[in-house]
Amino acid sequence: MARWQTHRCAFVLIGLVLIAWASVGPGISAEEAQPRTGSFTLRFDEPSPLSALDRMRARIPMQIEGSGHNYELADESFAVHVPEDYNGSVPYGLFVFINSVKGGEAKKGYATALAANRMIWIGAEDSGNKREPKNVRPALALDAVHNMAQRYRIDANRIYIGGLSGGGTIAALCYVNYPDVFTGGMPMCAPGPYFRSSFRGRVINSSGVDHYATFEEPAAPLYALLRERSRIAVFTGSRDFNRETAEDAVELMTRDGIAATLLQAPDHGHQHAPVDWFAKGLVALDAPLVQAAMSAAQRGQEAEAAGDLLEAVVAYRQVVAYSRDAAAVAQAETRIAELSPRVDALSQAAWEEIAGLSGSRLRRELRAYLEQWSETAGGALARQRLEQEACEELAELVDMRSSSRKRRELQEFCEEWTGTQAVDQARAELEKLAAPELAEALASDSPRRQAKKLQDVIEDFPGTDAAAEAQRVLAELIRQHRR
Repeated sequence: MARWQTHRCAFVLIGLVLIAWASVGPGISAEEAQPRTGSFTLRFDEPSPLSALDRMRARIPMQIEGSGHNYELADESFAVHVPEDYNGSVPYGLFVFINSVKGGEAKKGYATALAANRMIWIGAEDSGNKREPKNVRPALALDAVHNMAQRYRIDANRIYIGGLSGGGTIAALCYVNYPDVFTGGMPMCAPGPYFRSSFRGRVINSSGVDHYATFEEPAAPLYALLRERSRIAVFTGSRDFNRETAEDAVELMTRDGIAATLLQAPDHGHQHAPVDWFAKGLVALDAPLVQAAMSAAQRGQEAEAAGDLLEAVVAYRQVVAYSRDAAAVAQAETRIAELSPRVDALSQAAWEEIAGLSGSRLRRELRAYLEQWSETAGGALARQRLEQEACEELAELVDMRSSSRKRRELQEFCEEWTGTQAVDQARAELEKLAAPELAEALASDSPRRQAKKLQDVIEDFPGTDAAAEAQRVLAELIRQHRR
């Protein structure tokens, strides 16, 4: 296990070295580095860690079937559209689409809206309503994000998911339960958007109409993140038979503190959003980011005047990434071009002061360096070095024989190494330790004993998917006991 872990860390480090080298030294030619654009089909062979069946079941238990995934990612194909203007210099958003039938390509005319909003499209070719088992559909969406983020420069603040009809329901399932992946969604004519199961699986709108919850609300930390940063644009048409459901969904989400917008096209039935309405949806999803960019230019000027060149560059980059004002973007690009060499020189000098250190002092200095210089070329080198230190320590932990000590050490590792990719691997190890404990609790035939074991899982493995599932089952036990 340690050997595999060391190799996995080595792969991570190789990627980071390449990123750093591309930032500070000579690289491949511009022609060789040119990313693929236009419409085409892709296949992937690396599933997302989040699409593993046990981790999905812990997140969205009402919807995950017990028969397994029954799919090989390498056999799946994805329709992709990358605007011709994409060159990797500016991060683009990602729109993941789930259809109600076979086919994942963007609707004719959507390319214009995607280009105008710097958005890449991807949709699984076989993710329609008839795909069995149903849990494959959200799994493919997670796989799409995981792999596109490795191939393109994707803005993590603009990863959206949408779908038509039943695909829109699955999209809602994803953005509700994975707000750490998807920052927004656009369900189209979807029959089952988000409903809180506050009333034993039923919710009531302002007109007194009740609905059965399509799925449960997520665990408390995910629900808080959903309300904090997610944006939802629900599309329907005046002739859509799911129109009232869509209207109620927006009302209920707004009531629950989620930023939701209703888009209703006149004289439109149960079908894809028209091109102009799809564009309106993208604008609605981006609106908070665009609004923040309006003040970023002023913040950049103030930072520059105060001599804080790095803060100025960061602010100007926000303008370039999100502003829709061409003049403001051009001015910000000019300031970035002028300030960046000076910032890189300062960061390089600071890097040379710590590059020869080792041990705990190196770790402290690396973190301090990243607090100030994270957005520079030296920041990439510092992250690489920090990952190396983390991987070496993690390799020593995975072979521990005492499960209780291993659990404590892994939890401390996650706290100490927050922000490194090695933490994701450490959390996966914690999930493996938690899985048999949760299985034992679920298999208990005594409600009192089961409650005790579930509480142990919650206390021993905080922050894991297993703990979230234990919390859900325990809450249900308590509800049954009070009836």
